[in-house]
Amino acid sequence: MIALATEKRKILVIPTGGISYEGITTVILNYFSAINQEGLDFDFIAFNENDDKLKEKILQLGGNILLTPHRKKDFKGYIKALGKIMKNKKYDIVHVHGNSATMTIETLLAIRHRIPQRIVHSHNSKCEAIRAHNILKHIFPFTYTNALACSPEAGEWLFKNKSFLVLKNAIDIQQFKFNKNIREAYRKEFNIKDDEIVIGHVGHFTEQKNHAQLIEIFKDIPNEKYKLLLIGQGPLKNNIVERIQELQLDNRVILLEKRMDVNKLMQAMDVFVFPSKWEGLGLVIVEAQTSGMLTVASTEVPEAARASELLIRISNNNPSSVWIEQINKVSKYKRIENDTELLHSIKSYGFDIYEEARKLRDIYLTDAHKSKHS
Repeated sequence: MIALATEKRKILVIPTGGISYEGITTVILNYFSAINQEGLDFDFIAFNENDDKLKEKILQLGGNILLTPHRKKDFKGYIKALGKIMKNKKYDIVHVHGNSATMTIETLLAIRHRIPQRIVHSHNSKCEAIRAHNILKHIFPFTYTNALACSPEAGEWLFKNKSFLVLKNAIDIQQFKFNKNIREAYRKEFNIKDDEIVIGHVGHFTEQKNHAQLIEIFKDIPNEKYKLLLIGQGPLKNNIVERIQELQLDNRVILLEKRMDVNKLMQAMDVFVFPSKWEGLGLVIVEAQTSGMLTVASTEVPEAARASELLIRISNNNPSSVWIEQINKVSKYKRIENDTELLHSIKSYGFDIYEEARKLRDIYLTDAHKSKHS
C-alpha cells in the first residue's frame, strides 16, 4: 500500500562507513541520482573528515549533509550527535547501509526517537567487525522494518532465514557504455600505446580486495605489452607499492588515487581482473561488463554480479597460470561502440539504475507498519 501523504517523507540515509570513495557510497549516490525525489526529503550522515567533493555532489543532487564524528574513531561522539539529529529532525524513515548486525546501533537509536520505518541494507557477504556482529545479531532482527540486500549472498549472510528484498547495485548504463573517443584520449594521457593491453582494477586497498594476489598474477605475465592500472586508496596501498618496486614492475604499473571519472578510465582498459576474497556483489564488476570489457573475477564475487557473458569467475585457489589463461582471452573480445545487445543484457539482468530506483521509491512510500520483512 502506498501512503497518500500530503507532506514530504523525511529520510535519513546513514552509510555506516561514512561518505567515501568506496562501493557503498557509489551505490548510494547512484540511487540518489536516479530516484524521483518528489514527495521525499533526504538528509545524509557524513563524518567530519569525509571528502568534501562527495559532500558537494550530494548537495548538488538536492540532498542535505549532516556531520557527525567518525563512527569508529569517536563512537560516543557519533552516538551523541546521531541521537541529537534524530531527535530534532523527526524523520519518517532511516535507511542504514552496512554489512553487519552493528547496524543495530542506528536502528535502536531510531526506535528510541520513534522513527517508524527503519531500513537496513546489506552490502557484503562478510564483515570485519565479527565480534560485535555476533553479539548484536540476536537483537538485530527485532529492530528493523525493512531488510534489503545487494545480492542473495549479502542477504543470506546478514538476515539468515529472515526474508529480505534484493535491490541490485545498479548503474547508469549510458555512463559506462564503450566510447572510442574517450578511450583514445585517456590512453594518450597515460602514454598507453595502441598495441598495449591494460589490465584494470578499481578498489580500496584492503585485505578484501586482494591486491597482493593480483600483483602475483601480473608478475607471471611475461608479455611486456601488458600493463596494470590500479585505481584506489587504502591502508595497504604502501605495501602493494613496495611489492611492485621489489618485483621491478614500476614501468608496467600505473597507480592512481581515488577518482571521480572511473567510468572514463574503464574505457582505457582492456580486461578487468578482480580477485576479491569476499564481496556482497561487486559494483565495479557490473561497471566493467557494461563498458564491454572481459571481466575475470574470483568465485567470491557472487554469480548475482553477472550482467553479461563477459564475466568469468575463477577460484582464488587456482595458480596464476589459470588466471592468465583467462586474461589472455581478451584477444577474442572486441569492444563495440553502441553495442545494443550488451546494453540489453545489462538491463535484462536488472542493473538499470532507473528501474531499481523506482523500487526503492516504492519502499520509501510504503506505510511502515505494512513493510516488515519477517
